[in-house]
Amino acid sequence: MVRSGRVTGGRVTGTVTPPTPTAISIHARSDALRSDSKTSQQSSHTYNLRSKVSGRKHNLVDEGGDVSILHRLQKSHHLNLAIPVELLSDLSDTPDETDEECGDGKDYVDDDRGGDDDDDDDDDDEWINTCQTPDLLELAKEKVEAWKGKSERRQQVEICMGKQRLAKKSVKAACLQGTVQLEIFELRKAVEASGSKAKRHRTTVKSGHNRNEEIKETIFDGKIPRRAVSKDNFDVVWHFPNAIGSLGTEHVAKGCEDWGSTAKRNRKVANDKKAGYKKDGSLWGTTRFANLWHSIGHPHDDPVTAADILRTGKIWEAACSCMSQLQGLSAFITRALELIDPEQCRLLKRVHDFRLRRFKSQVALAALDRYLIHEGREIVFNRYSLPHRDGPDPHWGWAIIYYFGDFEGAYLEFPELKLKVHLHPGDMVFFRGRDLLHQARLWTGGNRHFVIHFTHKSMWDLAGEVCASSPSKVWTES
Repeated sequence: MVRSGRVTGGRVTGTVTPPTPTAISIHARSDALRSDSKTSQQSSHTYNLRSKVSGRKHNLVDEGGDVSILHRLQKSHHLNLAIPVELLSDLSDTPDETDEECGDGKDYVDDDRGGDDDDDDDDDDEWINTCQTPDLLELAKEKVEAWKGKSERRQQVEICMGKQRLAKKSVKAACLQGTVQLEIFELRKAVEASGSKAKRHRTTVKSGHNRNEEIKETIFDGKIPRRAVSKDNFDVVWHFPNAIGSLGTEHVAKGCEDWGSTAKRNRKVANDKKAGYKKDGSLWGTTRFANLWHSIGHPHDDPVTAADILRTGKIWEAACSCMSQLQGLSAFITRALELIDPEQCRLLKRVHDFRLRRFKSQVALAALDRYLIHEGREIVFNRYSLPHRDGPDPHWGWAIIYYFGDFEGAYLEFPELKLKVHLHPGDMVFFRGRDLLHQARLWTGGNRHFVIHFTHKSMWDLAGEVCASSPSKVWTES
């Protein structure tokens, strides 16, 4: 396994694998573009880099060549196209014209038909330095016109394919440069000891370890994608900073905030006694956004679509609009899960297919987002939580949280792992919700919202499936 560091007995040992020349080039270019975005004061209806996360210096994964070219032209004041930002927000991720249209809904993840040439970024740098600006301007205008000429369906397909490529780049970066192995936690023993808190605690401490010795805390600071691996070689936490890009984050945030303003938000935290809300924000509360679930506390009842989606005709329309706007996020999550844990992704697709066969409502909802395979979602505004486990989830199951807003000073903490994830708007975290104690305490400022994707054991039982997981893997091109 390629690791950037190793936690042994609570101390970080080993050496950090130096970034590859390509990664350095991508990082430098990404920082330059984000820095430039701070100074750009163009209208919100003009294509630009303005975003809540534009100033972060963290990501080895750039958003793509075409948009980078447009950004550079804009920086030199050669390009000022009055194009609504939503038309260009994912132009960087558009594949070649030879890509096929989406299929019948069964192909949940793309097979990289657009290619994943890691040298593309360096080629772009060389090309832009040798070409004349008028030629670039003409090319940029051609790309804009070509994008505007595509159908809305085609644009959405290409956007989602772009997010799938971003997922692959992020997973690769975490594997090659951001992996740490935690010697103080064994996932299999934690699963087996789930019935006893005391016994579970003992399994998290390395045998023979001096418990009086202070264990050094690991912090994922959000500069690069990261992965934490248990002592028994299972991935337990993944952190993807700025996962779907700055403009993708703005798109998701707008869709979710529009939904939150329309929906009836639950503010009682009735089913989560270890949580509360920061009530000084513009929005606060929880909305159940599950396509199908057994209501908390009723695992033996027939599953239904979450009531928050179906309250009124107006709310139903707002929910459908939001679901459609989350397709890019779903595409990233499903592709990342396929790469992170192919066995669990395969099984979750079987549960998904069962839902479509058994419940006609799921066929209708799948038409709004063909990339989503999780049945459970919540969109949550300004909620914090104390240490807890996600009891309804299956053992080994992944929970995925995507954060948005304008917050600062936020962390997702895993006490058993001695691990903290420093959160920023646009970040995504995969973690074992049932098997890891986790908390997200009050943050220092701003609004912290999130979308959480999950799956419940009761749904797996109904489908006749048992959740399982692939062991951690070394990155290989496939």
